[in-house]
This record gives sequence, C-alpha cells and structure tokens, in this order.
Amino acid sequence: MQSACPDPDLVAAKRHDPYWDGLWSAGSNAAWAEASVSRLQEEAGRPKLQHYLRTNARPHDFSWVQSDTFRPMKLAALSVVDSWRNATSEQLAAFTGIHRFASGRDNALTGLFQNGLIDVGGFAHGTRSSFGELRGALYRPARNRVFENSVQPLLTRPEWLSVTGGLPWGSGRQYERHNVLAAEFGLRVAEYGEIASVLGEKISTVDLLAHSGLGLPRTSSQMTADLTLVRTDGARIAVELTASASGTAFDAKVARWARLLADRPMSDSGLTVLFLCVNRQDVQDRDGTNSILATVRKAITAAVRSSPGTSANRVAERMFLADWQDWFPVRGAAAPGFQTLDCERPTGPATDLWEPASLLDIFDVPFNPRGSFQPLALAENASLLGSVPYWLRRGHEPVPLWEAALGHLGNGGAPTKTGSENSLGRPHAPGFPGVGPAKPPLRLRNFV
Repeated sequence: MQSACPDPDLVAAKRHDPYWDGLWSAGSNAAWAEASVSRLQEEAGRPKLQHYLRTNARPHDFSWVQSDTFRPMKLAALSVVDSWRNATSEQLAAFTGIHRFASGRDNALTGLFQNGLIDVGGFAHGTRSSFGELRGALYRPARNRVFENSVQPLLTRPEWLSVTGGLPWGSGRQYERHNVLAAEFGLRVAEYGEIASVLGEKISTVDLLAHSGLGLPRTSSQMTADLTLVRTDGARIAVELTASASGTAFDAKVARWARLLADRPMSDSGLTVLFLCVNRQDVQDRDGTNSILATVRKAITAAVRSSPGTSANRVAERMFLADWQDWFPVRGAAAPGFQTLDCERPTGPATDLWEPASLLDIFDVPFNPRGSFQPLALAENASLLGSVPYWLRRGHEPVPLWEAALGHLGNGGAPTKTGSENSLGRPHAPGFPGVGPAKPPLRLRNFV
C-alpha cells in the first residue's frame, strides 16, 4: 500500500506493531521513569536508567524555549504526547516528521525528560522492559506543573495553541496500551485513508464535537472519544477503542452516544461514532469467536432502540462497529476494506439487523450540512496543531492568529511599508528589500 507519510522509514510497516508484536505480554500498563524520582535515585548512588537518560543536567534550564534550533522540535513532541496521552518514539517521529525521534535516544526528548516535562516508559516483558531498546521508548506528559510554570509563560500564543489546542496542559487518562493503539490507528488512517484530519483524545471531547465546537453552550460532560477522524467533506468520526465491554458502565457509555446523536442531527453536527473492538490476539472463546464483538453489538442494538432518533435522523445509520483483526489480520498487512473503513451498522430488518457500510464513502454515509455550518473549518484550524500528522497539515490555510490579535486591538491589518525614494527621487520597485507588507516575527506566525 502507498503511504501518504513522506518518510518511508516511518510508515506503519516499519514501526513496531503494538497489536501483533507482543509488546503487552505482561499486561496493559508500561513501566515508567519520572525525572524527579530518577534524580533522587542518582543522588543516592543507585541510578536505574541508561546513561543517556541520567538527570544530572540542570532540571530548571529552559533556555531552549528561546532557541530556534530546539524549540520547534521540543514543542512538536509536547503537542503529540499532550493530545494523544501516550506515544512511542516511532509514533512521535511519524506525527511530527522529525526522523531522529524514532530512535528513542534523541537529545531533544532526553532534555524534555530531564526538565521534568515528560516521563519515559518501556513495554514490560516479564522481568525486563524495553527501556533503552532501539525505537522502543514510550512517552507521556509528566504529572506536575512544570509546563504551566516554566514553559507556558515563555511561549507566544500561536506556540501555546499549537501545543495545547487552547486547553489546559495535562496528562489526561493514562491507559498505555489503549492510548498507543489509538495513536497507531490514527496514524494508519492518516497514511492510507482519504482523510482531512486526525485528532487525538484531548481534542475529541463531547463538548468540542457536539456543544461548544458547534457554537452551542458548553457541557459539563467529561465524555470523550479516543480519537476523531475528519472526512474530506468535514464529517466527524468519533472512534471508541473497545478492549473490554462488560458491565453496565460500557452499556451506559454506548447509550450516551446514542442520545447525543439523536440530539445532534447529522446535518447539524456531521457526527458519527465508530466502536473499534481490540480483543487481545491470544484470547479467544472456546468456539473461536470474539465475545467482545458480540457484546458490543448487543449494547449498540439496545442503545439504538432506546434512542432511535427520527425518520430524518436515524441513530442506527450513525453508529458503526468494526474489529481490529478484520482490518489488520496479521503484522504488516491490512485488509482491502481498511482504506474505506468498511464496517457494519444496525440498519437492517430485525431478522438481519447488521448491514455493511463504508465510513469513508460519502454515498454510503452522506453528509449534507445545512445553514451556516462550515464543517471543513475544523480541518483548516486543526492544521495549527502539532499533534496532527504533519502531512495532513500541509495545504491548509488556518486563521492567521497574529492578524486576529491585531483586529482585537482595533488595527485593520499589518502596516505596509511604502518604498523610499532612490537617489534619483524615484520610488523603489516593489521587490526592493524593505518594500511591501510587513511580516510579524516568526514566533508570532502560525507555529506549525
């Protein structure tokens, strides 16, 4: 398959496969190192990390924020871990286009760890972990206030928005296997699907998808999807990775999504929901079936019956179900239906309820926005975010933030330099240095 990722060394086939490579043989959690604890261990003469992660460097040195060499790389890495919660070194490289991140031993990432901004982790394998293994490192935001206290005050507004999306910096929910699989799925869709944008968990809240993001009053709901896919027509696909579907809590979550879709017609929100089942590959029922898939089917069926919507807004047409192994049956391969996100939905008769559908097919899942709704503005503005795969940011024209700031100050636009006269009393040509529209400093332009 031809990947849209411009770097052939960072495509999905070259990265560790977090599902098929047995990275989670010891459970769903990784082993983590925090800079503050590691520093205490080193002071006690009992360092436990590889030499390149030693924290003997000054922890409060943030001079890199003023460096045009290190600042863009470090802010790009912070943006990815903030939005996706966890990411491997290879995923960081793929999201940002910074090839050197893939090794897991890059000085920029080590510096962020020493500053206390990120934690470094490894996949557990029995009595050892993948700390220090080539391309095997794992990263997450550190659980402290170093970013808010020491980095954020030194950033311009475009830089801050690129890193945080305009939301508070934070570690969010930490479910390592879950988050890494979500990041991997987002990258794969960005590589091989016809897609406008891919957003991480932090930017996938119900509030942004169905309330304040649509210009409606904010909601206090903390519900969020694991990631959001934005189709080329602006339709949003909220993705819920499902590794466990037992208990009333899961049924209640599915029911909440169904009620939300009933309240937000497709033409007003462009919102659909995909439940992607990710059963452990070494766990199958005795008859070889996937019990998670069957359980999720029952939950969606019950939710659709409880919140059916209207004849013009059928909830059943907007709730979808797929299985990871159907799209990715073995390592290094994808089924043909993955590129169009072939799945199923409960739109058939009672005798044969589940019917096939292709989520990226605009005829199978039509979206006709009405009124002043401009759905593709999301993809344009998302190109500001360092957490969006870098090739999806190209070719977009987000709002120039510095011009908006001038407008708030009552200035109609940037000043224009009038060409001074030359020695003959004639004005300089437009191409002469110093002639033409003024440009803001680099750090005030859109960061990415």
